Amino acid sequence: MSTDKKNFFQRPPQLHNWYETDRTLKQILRKYIVDDGQYAMVDGDLKRFCQRVIEQVVPDAELCDTFEPRLIQIDAFARRIDEIQVHEAWKRLHAVAAEEGLIAIGYERPIGELSRLYQFSKLYMFSPVTIVACPLAMTDGAARLVEVKGDAFLMKRAFERLVSRDPKVFVTSGQWMTEKTGGSDVAQTSTTAAPLDRSSLYPGHYFPTNSDKDSKETSFQISGYKFFTSATTSEIAFTLARVQKPDGSTIPGSPGLTCFYVDVQADALVQKSLTAASDPVFHQDPSDRSFMTAAANRRHPAIQVTKLKHKLGTRALPTSELQLTDLPGYRVGDFGRGIPTIALMFNITRLHNAISSVAYVKLAMVLATDFAKNRTAFGAPLHNQPLHIITLARVQAELDGCLHLIYYALFLQGKEETGGLTETEGKVLRLLIPLIKLYTAKLCVKSTSELLECFGGMGYMEDSGIPRILRDSQVLPIWEGTTNILSLDVLRALKKSPDSLQAFMANALSKIRSAQSTFSSPSSAQSSLSPLASQLVQQALDSAKAISGMISSLSGVTKAQTESIARDLSFALASFMTSSLLIEHLAWSFVHLADDNDVSANATSAKLFMDIHLQPSLFSKVPFSEAEIETTHRLVFGRL
Repeated sequence: MSTDKKNFFQRPPQLHNWYETDRTLKQILRKYIVDDGQYAMVDGDLKRFCQRVIEQVVPDAELCDTFEPRLIQIDAFARRIDEIQVHEAWKRLHAVAAEEGLIAIGYERPIGELSRLYQFSKLYMFSPVTIVACPLAMTDGAARLVEVKGDAFLMKRAFERLVSRDPKVFVTSGQWMTEKTGGSDVAQTSTTAAPLDRSSLYPGHYFPTNSDKDSKETSFQISGYKFFTSATTSEIAFTLARVQKPDGSTIPGSPGLTCFYVDVQADALVQKSLTAASDPVFHQDPSDRSFMTAAANRRHPAIQVTKLKHKLGTRALPTSELQLTDLPGYRVGDFGRGIPTIALMFNITRLHNAISSVAYVKLAMVLATDFAKNRTAFGAPLHNQPLHIITLARVQAELDGCLHLIYYALFLQGKEETGGLTETEGKVLRLLIPLIKLYTAKLCVKSTSELLECFGGMGYMEDSGIPRILRDSQVLPIWEGTTNILSLDVLRALKKSPDSLQAFMANALSKIRSAQSTFSSPSSAQSSLSPLASQLVQQALDSAKAISGMISSLSGVTKAQTESIARDLSFALASFMTSSLLIEHLAWSFVHLADDNDVSANATSAKLFMDIHLQPSLFSKVPFSEAEIETTHRLVFGRL
């Protein structure tokens, strides 16, 4: 930057290949991927990919943010076309996702049960710069759903395309659940599914259809209104609907819901894309293309796009309201088991939500630290000012903790998918998935706001690019279940499997106890850190006792009282597991890291995280009494 004060211009923050300097991610991968050859392969690919993100993905993502999607409902000849136009860069980003195996790696499984760690490390670099990560999340969830529940028809029709590395074959998936009657409360779903009438089929449609000899009843026609459909430009989708009885009636509530696969694009194009490696969505003459291209100009005629949503953030992502009228759908899973079936999908999307949360923080941190190295205030560079350093360090510590929590969940998810998960680990994973989603999302919004502040007024300027990070991050505590919804999900998991909490706590405590033995006999190089390590162990053990007190306080209370503490309990459990993983990693550092500075940094990170998240007051919460619940109601709503 110029030293001439009259002609001073602040150098903007710049991106560098942040994987090369990502101490935490590299160590986590090395801890899990012990095979030298496998680690070298992953390390080299991540380094290369991070550079591609900077050079290719970032510029295309900026084009998508600048030229937002638009909906053309009626053409010049008064025909209803419902054409969603996006910038051509949107297509290029989809191609990058396919080529890089951002979905495929999870199913090719090049390093077995550890492949999810490899896959999500690439998503960690991709997702904060482009909201294409949203359809990728649903695509991954759809692939997992079909892998587990799909028959031969769906494996060919959907799975092979969802996991393809060929951009001409690769498709993305939507997840249509939300309706006007309720968001997360899918039990109120009003969409219906009637047995498919062959006479009403659109030309070119070729789902296996019902007949007198076919008792499986696989094909239906779906009708209803979907209030939020993200990534409406996706080629396929999975949705919930109520199967109608012969008299037209349906079963109310969750037991009446069944999961269905639907094609979003016109049937003839689907068939063509399956039989030839043609481009099913952007099928038009290359010589006749403007900078905006029709993302779904061959949408299925049974789908009407009634509105394109105008959102706080993620504006490059087409999100719509849809009217479905006799849309052919193919049943997935058993009748009346729609929610457990589609849970296979949203469990994966919650993992994506979590990695996006830490990825946004990482991107903001990369920019904030670069800015601090080149910004001078009050006579000294920001990176030499203690308060600024500590502010950034606290954010980094929370980022470190969340990364450890997510990668442990990914490790368990990989074991489940390859058949190596124990029954006890399964109980831990069931609790971890809602916990990491709610925990990382809330920390993301807090941290990105803090980091925006580190730029001063320049961080508030829209053309700096920094506000986009904060705006986009705000979707993460909302999508795939708000914090309250997920906290209640944790309570449901505990009720369904009462011993899962014991398994969860025992799992975390075993990590702490194992680390304790390492700390008791450190090498001479680490002996100076031994007192701090022992202090961290004791702090975690004290928190375990406090959590036990919180749990004991739930005995004999009402449902309303239990729910009053759901958030506090969820955050306590997530903080405790995260602390155990940081302590475990510090012990690993004592043994495997040669650089004392790295070991010291890990110790500092664990201390900063635990000082924030293991405060005694956070673990001393007890359920509200019925009288207190009534009082809080009056506080908020007055007298109704």
